Amino acid sequence: AYRIRHSTVIRGGAGLYYTLPNTDQINGFSSVAPFAPVFSLTDTSFADPYAALGITDPFPAAFGGKSVPGSDATFSLPVNMYGTFPTHYYLPTLGTWNLRIDQQLGSNWLLSLGYVGNGGYHLSSNAIGRRQLNPAIYVPGQSTEANTQARRINPNFGGVYLYPTDLNSRYESLQVNVEKRLSQGFSVLANYTWSKAQDDLGPVVNPFDVHHFGWGNSTADLPNVFHLSAIWVLPNAPIKGWASQITNGWEITGINTWQNGFRFTVYSGVDNSFSAVGSDRADFTGSHISQAIFGDRSHGQMVNQYFDTSLFTVNAIGTYGNAPRNVLANPGLFNIDAAAIKYFPISERMKLQFRAEFFNLLNNVNFTVPGLGSANPNESAAGNIVGTGDFGKLTHAADPRILQFALKFIF
Repeated sequence: AYRIRHSTVIRGGAGLYYTLPNTDQINGFSSVAPFAPVFSLTDTSFADPYAALGITDPFPAAFGGKSVPGSDATFSLPVNMYGTFPTHYYLPTLGTWNLRIDQQLGSNWLLSLGYVGNGGYHLSSNAIGRRQLNPAIYVPGQSTEANTQARRINPNFGGVYLYPTDLNSRYESLQVNVEKRLSQGFSVLANYTWSKAQDDLGPVVNPFDVHHFGWGNSTADLPNVFHLSAIWVLPNAPIKGWASQITNGWEITGINTWQNGFRFTVYSGVDNSFSAVGSDRADFTGSHISQAIFGDRSHGQMVNQYFDTSLFTVNAIGTYGNAPRNVLANPGLFNIDAAAIKYFPISERMKLQFRAEFFNLLNNVNFTVPGLGSANPNESAAGNIVGTGDFGKLTHAADPRILQFALKFIF
């Protein structure tokens, strides 16, 4: 930090941070080979499911004991591996840097202008971005769902999933902050952030080109975020008695939020890449993504068709889809929360607080992810999957106006 003059200070800093991996990565490893294998059987008889398919019953001889199976244990091929860790497991690392200038205005106002950025590497995907290590290889003219196993890199295994630690992120922002410190019963804090966030996290689409094909806008890439909060302690009226108890001692607070919507990817809903990954993206048939974004429309029109679905189609055979990752954004969010607070003094050390709180004061409709936002077409219809009944429709919204009242005894 360096003080340029009495009312102007410039500040900067950088740091390197490490974080522990999420423990939910480890949960599933207690139920995978060789500790507790899972067998999935189809088109068999419930009377004798293993014999009906010509398989020797693996329980309890090989896996029924209380110890890890020995080296002579046999497995019914192909074996699926729910999750594996890389040989060199690195801790997620985040480098941050910032530069800010603070300018005092008058006696109670502060204006700050800053640049804030960070870069993450050795990031882990967790379950949402497990990487398929044994995908099926597309063979032109000879690839079908029936021969998926024969086309895998190693036909002795089915799906083999990795929790990688080689993912990356990048964030840069310009931040403006205006603050009025509490004086004459009034304070205000306003800030605006203009930013860009990118990473290669999220569901893996192309297992043969994870980083290049997976790099794009972050799901939480919010280019514009504005917050305004204020506290106003109402001045007491020059009255006494019961009228003073009602009209005096009030405090009004509020928080206003305006921001862009979270981003989402448009998926094809079919495995036209024949990779057995099942998260192919759609093909975008327009010349620029702006063609798919409608202008101002009524809520009814937005609900029925939020973006131009005619510009998206299933991906071509043998491809992973050309639509970029997180190419579209949900509708923006506008919300005001407010509260009216009243203090009833009981004694010098005790008082009663009454609170009337209003969440989403204007009852604004804040639409959220179209459908489920899922890449899995086997789940219920989602608004970001080509061909589903809700494709392009807005089917979810955040909470409407909520009022709540409370009493608090302070001593």
